[in-house]
Amino acid sequence: MRKVNWYLSIFSLILILALTSSSDRVLEVSAAKDAVTVSSVKGLKTAVSRAMHNYDGKLIISYKGNITPKMDQINGVVEQLLAADDYLSGSFKESNIHYQYNSSSAIINYTFSYHTSKNQEQYVDAQVKRFINEEISEKMSDFDKVKAINNYIVLNTKYGSDTKASAHSAYAVFKEGKAVCQGYTLAAYKLYQAAGIDVRYVVGYVDQVAHSWNLVKVDGKWYHVDSTFNDPTPDRAGKVSSKYFLLSDSALAEDHRWVTKDYQKASDTTYNFIRDTEDFVKSGDKVYYTKVDGSRGIYKRDTKTGNEKKLTNTNAKYLVKAEDWLYFSNKDKMGYLTRIHMDGSKQTKINEHESSDLKVLDQMLYYTTGGKEQILNLEEIVEEDQKKDSGNLFSYIEQFFFQLFPGKLHE
Repeated sequence: MRKVNWYLSIFSLILILALTSSSDRVLEVSAAKDAVTVSSVKGLKTAVSRAMHNYDGKLIISYKGNITPKMDQINGVVEQLLAADDYLSGSFKESNIHYQYNSSSAIINYTFSYHTSKNQEQYVDAQVKRFINEEISEKMSDFDKVKAINNYIVLNTKYGSDTKASAHSAYAVFKEGKAVCQGYTLAAYKLYQAAGIDVRYVVGYVDQVAHSWNLVKVDGKWYHVDSTFNDPTPDRAGKVSSKYFLLSDSALAEDHRWVTKDYQKASDTTYNFIRDTEDFVKSGDKVYYTKVDGSRGIYKRDTKTGNEKKLTNTNAKYLVKAEDWLYFSNKDKMGYLTRIHMDGSKQTKINEHESSDLKVLDQMLYYTTGGKEQILNLEEIVEEDQKKDSGNLFSYIEQFFFQLFPGKLHE
């Protein structure tokens, strides 16, 4: 009996060693395939960050050490990374984590899913770069950059979920021109960031329905821009609403809800009046605009004092600016291209064609006539004006001396 017990004891010991050895080999074999080896939570976080920003679907971590006392830290890595990157957070769907571990090592298997892919994000980056090169100038103010980006998103996107790609992605905006609010917000986020504008991706609610929009920093202050709500529905080609452009917290809170402590405060109310404008442009401390209520004319508002002045009673559309001039389509004169000095003087007709969709970039005025884009070099117009002014000045001097010394100029 003692001999049998001794054999059983030996057998049990061999079995335990075999099982332990087998378990260790499972870890080692898994680690040897395509795992990333780390020995700290910091190293693990770096590896997970690299995988998520690469839009990888899987990640295997070979952890050297006892993870039991660090389990809470490890479990919080994904949430920490998402909290630190608004764009990644908006593009992310979910993750799962599975452990195999003993007291000295572990294999951690991650699976990730996104609204987009690495190839799609590369396409997004290319489109963002193209837009910045074509539409954004270093001379543009923060205000003008934000306006240009908001307008681009609205004019080139229709609201809808019937897309081939995820309607929740920036890719759907740039590739298909259609998305839901999440896609609008992410696409705008990418453009703002590339243009050098500090930006946040905000999640909240409108009428108990989940919604998203952006916070942007203009001249050192934060404001809300909701490009989705600035896009009229049903879609109206060439139309951009101003109702949700550079709003304060108090103005946006009239119909939006969000966890305010999670985001920067937008307390400045300087631009809240823009929600009542049709077209608007800014020059220094002055904003020039037409009114959405149908009131005729171009108005000027001093953003420091809040004082408003009417420059002209002309029915103007597609208002843009360049240097000291405002350019617009004169609806009182068949939509002819017209300009007026920012002080309200020298209103002048430039062409005799119905002109629309005006845009200024680097002293070039782009507009549409008869369905075709036209380009006008504004520097040439300035030079012509200077020549006319010089000619008029000479004529004035000549007439002045002629009146003082009749006949002298002809001797």
